[in-house]
Amino acid sequence: MNEGLGELRVSQTLFYIIFLIVVLLSIAMSRNVDFSLIWQKTFLILDMLMFIANIIVLKMIFHINQQNHYEMENALLYMQITQQEKRIREEEKNYREVQLLRHDLKRYLVTYRQLLQEGKYEVIEADIDKILGKRLNTNHCVYTENTILNAVICEKMEQCSIKNIKIGVQVNADKDMDSIEYGVVLSNLLDNAIEAEEQEKEENRYICLNIGVEQNMIHLVVSNYIAESVLQNNTLLETSKKNKQLHGIGLRGVKEFVKNKKGEIEIFEENHMFVVHICVCV
Repeated sequence: MNEGLGELRVSQTLFYIIFLIVVLLSIAMSRNVDFSLIWQKTFLILDMLMFIANIIVLKMIFHINQQNHYEMENALLYMQITQQEKRIREEEKNYREVQLLRHDLKRYLVTYRQLLQEGKYEVIEADIDKILGKRLNTNHCVYTENTILNAVICEKMEQCSIKNIKIGVQVNADKDMDSIEYGVVLSNLLDNAIEAEEQEKEENRYICLNIGVEQNMIHLVVSNYIAESVLQNNTLLETSKKNKQLHGIGLRGVKEFVKNKKGEIEIFEENHMFVVHICVCV
């Protein structure tokens, strides 16, 4: 978005310069032609009015383009949040199904034993196939009683395992974070951390998640290892990816959440760790 606005400002400046040159040339030519004083003044006034009118039109065009950029970015942000909410709800549903299946495991085993004694192998086979059709997470984990947060954490744990990233988790605030918004924020922060760790050497990859409550404030801290400083050369945390409109929106969504909750967000580096600390009221 910043690149687009920058190009628009350059085009605007070039237009001003070119049009000013044209106006000056027009004035100079009108002076060299044998016109009466009244006509010379008339041409001068017309040139100035054209110049002012074009400046106004260009300002309006620039403003409209700027508004379109902001509207497009907001639309992309809304789309990303909607998709994340849908994915988190699906993960929560899968998590509940696994919990229910584990709870019913004893009943299944008793039933299968009875069916085996009766020689009803086809019934057992069909039921097992039905169960295997469900999504079972072999790396089942329980970090909180909050199914939304737990679904997000389990999903990110699985991603970290696949990408050889060590992750430490400590959660002590599940009952105060029952909104889907917290799931989206947590998912965004962990996604950013995982993406950053993929750029590090495998032996150094590490993410730490801490969630807790202190003095009626929820503290959510996500930190990840960095070999070199990120903020030193990129204080605004602008994405380095080619499509800047599609990337970097996650952190903006986090900041919007914190703003709406009248909370605070702190981003800093400490002991080779990049840290994002969010603090909102319970």
